[in-house]
Amino acid sequence: MGQARAIFRNTAVLATARIIERTSGLVLTVIISRNLGASGLGVYATVIAYFGLISLAGEFGATNLIVRELSKDRERTSSYVSHTSLMALTASGVVMAIALLVIPHLGYSANLRHGLELIVLAVAPGTLNTIQEGVFVAHQRVEFEAMSTFVQNVVLVTTSVVLLKTGHGVVSLIVAFVAAEYAVTIAYFVIINRYIAKIRIVFRLEVAREILAELKGFAGSSLVAGLFARPEIIILSLVAGTAEVGYYTGASKLVEVFAFIPQVFMINVFPILSRSFHAKDGRAQDIQDMALKYLLAFALPVSAGLFFAAHRIIDTFYKENFDPAVTLLRILALSTPIVCLHAVLWRVLAARGQQGRVFRVQLVSTSVRLGGGTALIALFNAVGAAISAPASLLFHVGLLARATREDGTRIPVFRLAWRFAAAALIMGGVVLLLSRSVELWLLILIAAVIYVALVFAFRAFSAAELAVLKSLVPIRFARVGRTG
Repeated sequence: MGQARAIFRNTAVLATARIIERTSGLVLTVIISRNLGASGLGVYATVIAYFGLISLAGEFGATNLIVRELSKDRERTSSYVSHTSLMALTASGVVMAIALLVIPHLGYSANLRHGLELIVLAVAPGTLNTIQEGVFVAHQRVEFEAMSTFVQNVVLVTTSVVLLKTGHGVVSLIVAFVAAEYAVTIAYFVIINRYIAKIRIVFRLEVAREILAELKGFAGSSLVAGLFARPEIIILSLVAGTAEVGYYTGASKLVEVFAFIPQVFMINVFPILSRSFHAKDGRAQDIQDMALKYLLAFALPVSAGLFFAAHRIIDTFYKENFDPAVTLLRILALSTPIVCLHAVLWRVLAARGQQGRVFRVQLVSTSVRLGGGTALIALFNAVGAAISAPASLLFHVGLLARATREDGTRIPVFRLAWRFAAAALIMGGVVLLLSRSVELWLLILIAAVIYVALVFAFRAFSAAELAVLKSLVPIRFARVGRTG
């Protein structure tokens, strides 16, 4: 299987897992909002945001290290998994203990406090899950993650619907989430041992020291990434209350549905990018430009569609009493192309072995995001949170771009994306004219047709790029001879 085809296959499979995950998250958001209102949704979203923060701190960057190192030498799978898992469990235990001590003093309602105390129990399995998913990526066996994600999310959504329909509240939904995390941990361990590599649980101090030395940059980066991921939800919960969190979550979930594409694509490009820098074959610039171009071709029309059709989208998903989320969705839609730039640039630096530089950039950006976000949220509540997210991410990407260029690497965003941007803006204008009178499903279809037609009209892809895209499609049409 060629390199481009391998990237496409693994991206498609992992994208399926992320589609299931994001779709189930959106479905849960819609169901909770319609059954428990904005405040109930705010409680659930706050708990999940804290879970993401705590579990990332416990994982301390081990997943990215595993992907990088096992892509070079898969024979070290057992050693890396056993050592990083034991170290991650130790770190998780410390983080969990601190969380349980802090939670009662945050001044939250009883429902939210109980939910947070329960979600802490999911930190250990959640941490192990991310490490084991790194093994699937490094071994290019992401189909196992896709299948597990499908089962997990179907069961979680079904259980949540049953709980809500039988009169249970948001705390019961959190119990179901915790149980699902433990089930996935067991399933991943069995799959890895049976189909990828036998994991022998051993711990050698010299190996642990070697891994810890490599983890320094990744660990700090992971901790800061946890703070950088969803600080607005946590700040909103402390400053403005759960209803504002609910409106913000309703809008952000619609944007996050699309964020899996750059994540999944770059997860599969990252090992190849790392090998290119390691081998010094001179192809790293081409790989980076390819990734930027394809991701911006996807992100720009999504951003335009969300912005210009925001009112129709919110009405369709959340029905009544969610009008405040329209403005939030329009602001958050601007972050989609920025997310793609971020997904590429930090991995370019990490592939060079400059994870420490990524960490320092994250540290500066997170300080700005926390400080600026707190001020904006205090002044404008959920609108301030929506402004903070893309603004701080743009600042972060600017710092990454500056670091990336230091060795002469080019980041030709305008040259790569202007045709796609023009097509997306024209498409957005049509969407705005039709959004009040056309159903959402038909509006999406019309927008897609217009954008694709304009991309071809503007010759946004070269003949060589179209040939590569065509080669990625695993369908061959055979000639059928005449009969009779």
